[in-house]
Amino acid sequence: MVSLVLGVALVDFIVQNTRSVKVEFFSVSGHIPVSVALLAAALAGAAVVVVVGVSRTTQIRLAARRRWRHKTVAEPEPPSGALPKEYGTEPKEFGAEPKE
Repeated sequence: MVSLVLGVALVDFIVQNTRSVKVEFFSVSGHIPVSVALLAAALAGAAVVVVVGVSRTTQIRLAARRRWRHKTVAEPEPPSGALPKEYGTEPKEFGAEPKE
């Protein structure tokens, strides 16, 4: 249903924007309908977003895989919600002075 509405909106957009405009891109220029120029720009922008998103996701997955491979077996994983070692094991009161 959503794709049908978007398809009808796209056809309406193309029909209403048939006026030709001059487009210059670097040294190439030509006349194309406004709707084609806007759709091409939107598709190019979407492609950039997809490429950046996929590359970032791949970067994060590779980093996670490297961390997982380099974990030491001697150090067991702390239970969920546990604090790192540098925080200590004693509970602290808010506003209390640190013990030396």
